Amino acid sequence: MPAKKRARRSPESDSDALKTFRILFWNARKSHQFKRKQACAEAPEHHKALAFAEQRGWPWAKTLLTALLLAYQDEGQQALGVLSDLKVPDAFLGEHYFTLGVIHHALKDFDTAIEYYRKALDIPGYDKPGQTWNSIGIAYKEKKDFETAIDCYRKALDSPNYDTPGPSWNNMGIAYDEKKNFDAAIDCYRRALDSPNYDTPGHAWNNMGVAYNGKREFEAAIDCYRKAIDSPGYNPSNAWNNMGIAYSRKKDFEAAIGCYREAIDTPNNDLVQQHRLSLATALINAGRAKEAKTEIEQVLGETDRNGQHARARILLSTIKSAERGFAPDPDEEALTAPTPPSLEGSPEERMKQALMDRKTRYKEYYDNWSSEAVPDGLSILRGWSSSVTLLEGAQDCQWSGGGYFLKWRGKGLVIDPGFDFLDNFHQAGFHVMDIDAIVVSHNHPDHNADLNTLDNLCHEIAKVADPTPKFLFAMDEDTGSRFEDDNQEHRGSPYKFTRFDHENLRWLESPNLPFIIEHFPVKHGPGELRANGLRFRLKSEDGSHALIVGYTGDGEYTNDLAENLRGVDLLIAHVSQPDTQEFNDPSHLKKIHLGYNGAIRLIKEVKPKLTLIGEFWAGLADLRLDLIAGIRLRSGIDAILPACHGLHLSLPRLEIPCSSCHQLIPPGQIRIAPPLKEFGLLGYLCNRCIL
Repeated sequence: MPAKKRARRSPESDSDALKTFRILFWNARKSHQFKRKQACAEAPEHHKALAFAEQRGWPWAKTLLTALLLAYQDEGQQALGVLSDLKVPDAFLGEHYFTLGVIHHALKDFDTAIEYYRKALDIPGYDKPGQTWNSIGIAYKEKKDFETAIDCYRKALDSPNYDTPGPSWNNMGIAYDEKKNFDAAIDCYRRALDSPNYDTPGHAWNNMGVAYNGKREFEAAIDCYRKAIDSPGYNPSNAWNNMGIAYSRKKDFEAAIGCYREAIDTPNNDLVQQHRLSLATALINAGRAKEAKTEIEQVLGETDRNGQHARARILLSTIKSAERGFAPDPDEEALTAPTPPSLEGSPEERMKQALMDRKTRYKEYYDNWSSEAVPDGLSILRGWSSSVTLLEGAQDCQWSGGGYFLKWRGKGLVIDPGFDFLDNFHQAGFHVMDIDAIVVSHNHPDHNADLNTLDNLCHEIAKVADPTPKFLFAMDEDTGSRFEDDNQEHRGSPYKFTRFDHENLRWLESPNLPFIIEHFPVKHGPGELRANGLRFRLKSEDGSHALIVGYTGDGEYTNDLAENLRGVDLLIAHVSQPDTQEFNDPSHLKKIHLGYNGAIRLIKEVKPKLTLIGEFWAGLADLRLDLIAGIRLRSGIDAILPACHGLHLSLPRLEIPCSSCHQLIPPGQIRIAPPLKEFGLLGYLCNRCIL
C-alpha cells in the first residue's frame, strides 16, 4: 500500500495564519508601547505572538517581534542589528516598515522614522493606517512641528477601522498644549476620555491638568491630577509632581512639598531626580534651605539622569546665602582636629614623610585634564558688571562677574576675563588646558581682573605640561601696557590692539587657531581709554567662514559700531543699566554704554540671527527680564536672550541646552525662567521643563 502523502497547507490556510499573527503582533506592540522601558518578553501578549510564530516555523516573525520589543526598551541600535537583512513575506512588509519606523523613532532619527512609516502606508492592503498616522504625528511633535503633527493625528482619526482613537486625541491635545492653545488641548483630552476602548485615561487627565495649569486655573488642574492618580494602571509619579507645580504656583509650598514627596516615593519612577529637585525648589520657597540642600546633594551624589545635575547646581547656588548657618561637615571637623599625640617621630620626620612621593598641586591639576574635545560652543561665565561683584556677600547673592569662553574646532578662546572668571570657568568643568587664546577688549577690571591670574596659572602649568602649551594673548593698548612681554615660555608674543587713524577694522590671524580676531575702536566714555569692539570669524575646515560672532564690548551706540558689526550671525551686546530718560524718549541714547535705546537701534540695524544681551548692572535693581522683553517689543525681533551666567550656546547651530532636561533647543523655543530671588541665576528651559 503506498505511503500517504503529507497534505500541503492551502494558500488560504497560510493567509489565515498571517492574519492571526498580524492581530497578535499588534497586540504585542500595544503592550510594549504602554510599558515602554518596562516592556519585556514575558508579557502575555508578546509570549502568545512568539509561541504562534514558533509553532508555524517562522523565524522571521520571531526576529520582528524581538526587534520591536528592543525598540520600545530604548535599545534602538541593538534592534537595528537584529533586523539587519531580515526578509519577511510580502503580506507582512507593512509591519516590517512600521517596526523600522519605531526603531528609528527610538534612536531620535525622526526623519528616517517618518520615511519608514510612510512606506508602510504605501503597502497595498496595509490595515493599520490609523496607528501609523498617529506614530507619524508623534515624530513630527518631537521635531517641534506641531501643525503637521495635528494634521497627522486628524488623518489617524479619519482612518477606516481605527478602533483606538483615544491616543490620537490625547496626542493632539499635547500638540495644542505646546502651541499654548490650552482650550483646544482640553477639548482633545475630553474627547480622548470619551473614546471607546481608551485604556490609559490617567494620561489624559494628567495632560488636562497641565493645560489648566497653563491657563492658571490651578484648582481645576489639581482636580485633574487627582483623577489621574486614581486611574487604574496609571503610574501617578508625574501627576503628583505636576500637582506640586500647581500648588507652588498658588504659593502653597507646604502642600507642594507633600506632592513632590509622593512623586519621589512612587514605585517605578524614572524621574526621581527631576522630582527631587522640584521638591528642593519648594523647600527653598518655604524657607527650608537646609532641607533643600540635602535633596540637591543627594541628586549630585548619584549618576546624572537626563541632565539633572546642571539643574541641581543652579539650585544649589541659590541657597549659598544660607550655608553659614549649616553645621560643619564631619570630615572638615576631622581635618581641623589637633594631631594625636601618639604619632611617633620628630616634626621634621613627619613633614619629610608627608612630602615624599607627592605630586605638586599643579601637576595634579594638569593630570586631571582630559584631552577629549570640549564641544563647540559659547559659554556665558559672566553674571554682573562693574565692581559690585566685590561687595561683601556678593557671592552669596550671585553677583559674580566673569567673562566668556568660546570653543571652536578644538581651540578655546577666553573673552574679557573679569572678576570671578577663573572660579566660574572651573565650576563649569573647564580646564586651563582648554584655553588657547585670551582676548581683552578694554582696561576695566570687570573685563580684565583675572587676566594676570590666568597668566600666573598658565605659567605654573607650563612647567609641568608636556609638551609646553602656548597661549596667545591679545588685548587693548591700555591693558597691554601693564602686561608687557616678559618672555614667559607659555606665551606667544602678546598682541596689542593698536589704533590706526586711516582704518577702522584690524584683524589678528594665527595659523594655529581656527578663528580670526577682528577689532575696532568703540566710544566708551571721555578720556584716553582705548576700548575695542570685537568680531570673531569662526573658520570651517576648508577655510570658509562658518559663523561670525560680534561683540560690542562696552561701547556706546555710534554709526561706526553698527557698521563694524553688520553681517554678524551672533551678537553679544552690552547694555549696562539704562538711563531712565531712555524710557521716556526713544531717541535718547545713553553715553559710555550701549544702553536700552542703543541696543534696540543696533539690533535693528545689524539684524543678527541671535542676540545675547549682557553687561547687566546690579547696583540698583534686577531689570534683566523686563529689559529683554522691552528690547524684543521695541525692535520687533524675538531672537534675543539675556546672556547670564550658566547659559551655553551650541555652535554653529546656535542651539541652547535646556537647563533642566539638557536637550538642545532652538533659541526661539527657549523660555526664560525668572530667578528664585533678585539677582539670582536665570533658567533657560524648553516648553516642557518650564512647567
